[in-house]
Amino acid sequence: MKKHFLIFSILFIIYAFHTSLLKAQNCIDLGVGIGVGNDEIALIDFFKNGGAWEPIGDNGHPWYKVYSLDTFKVVNGKYYHWDSDWSGTVNNEAWGSGWADSYISYWDMMVDQGKIRPDGYPVSFPVTVYKYKPKSKDSNQGIDIQKPVTITSFSRRIYFPNNLPHDGWVLKWEGTGTIRFQGIDVTSASVPYTNNGNSWTPDGSFAGDDYQFVSTGSGRVVCGLYWMVHGWVLNIVSSSASDPIRNIRFTYPGLEDEYDAGQKFNPLFLERMRQFKCLRYMGYLSSNGIEGRTLVSDDNPYHDTEMLKWLRWDERTPENSYQLNNGNGGNYEYIIELSNLTGTDPWVNIPYCADEAYADSLVN
Repeated sequence: MKKHFLIFSILFIIYAFHTSLLKAQNCIDLGVGIGVGNDEIALIDFFKNGGAWEPIGDNGHPWYKVYSLDTFKVVNGKYYHWDSDWSGTVNNEAWGSGWADSYISYWDMMVDQGKIRPDGYPVSFPVTVYKYKPKSKDSNQGIDIQKPVTITSFSRRIYFPNNLPHDGWVLKWEGTGTIRFQGIDVTSASVPYTNNGNSWTPDGSFAGDDYQFVSTGSGRVVCGLYWMVHGWVLNIVSSSASDPIRNIRFTYPGLEDEYDAGQKFNPLFLERMRQFKCLRYMGYLSSNGIEGRTLVSDDNPYHDTEMLKWLRWDERTPENSYQLNNGNGGNYEYIIELSNLTGTDPWVNIPYCADEAYADSLVN
């Protein structure tokens, strides 16, 4: 009897292990950029895959230093430490660094002072923001109009793998203003443009030209794409307050019409994903890795409180955001659409720091 029970137990373990392997083979986790591991071909619009906008001030940096606790202010829920370039959770004393090494980012200032639209584009450009008053002069630390900062550059770096098609990329946008794009070769353009010269990779090879486009209402450019080891850089040089530059797209060759018809995902990516029964979105939703959610005290920013700042539903990435993940997890509408198009079950991981209202809103 014991022998039979032992044999049965071994067979059951083998069966359970084999079943778990089959289940594992039928599921894949999609990374923060939804096409990670699939040559970043997931989205037709490659502009969604890039990093965050980086505003540069007239001091040549994306931030200004804070030299004392009297001038310290938590802006947009964050504070920063320059030496380590970490945000939100750095214990300055542990690093042996003085308060002079900390700073406030111009992006957070633009958000805090109403200079960024809900879709992530500037309301206009160039733009001016203001440093904050010290606590000794204003307990609320409002803006100090005597200390303006001119944001002189507003750029975004985009990385592409080097095995993508070269010709047939389409750059489109709405708005009146000027944008600059490095690392391309223009075939045709609906707007006036200038060529600012060649771009080169560190090994000395040609990497496309540096173009500047001027639009009144919208723009469309057909171009070739060169691989650049440090990524492509797109700058908003100027943007009208009455008709700001917005909705920039960079569509995969041959798929412009599909994208304009409402299709988000590259057919090549959909074909690959249909082989699975389940798609897990833990990485895509940044479920374990949302940064800057640790509360810090305005009175003593050197130490974390070890308490979490809860993630609210209104902080999620909106569907019309310029990037797929604004740092608070990817967009849920994309998950629903991808699941329907591929016939897969979505494995959704709610971010660890989401509050109860976030979870309720997601279900509803």
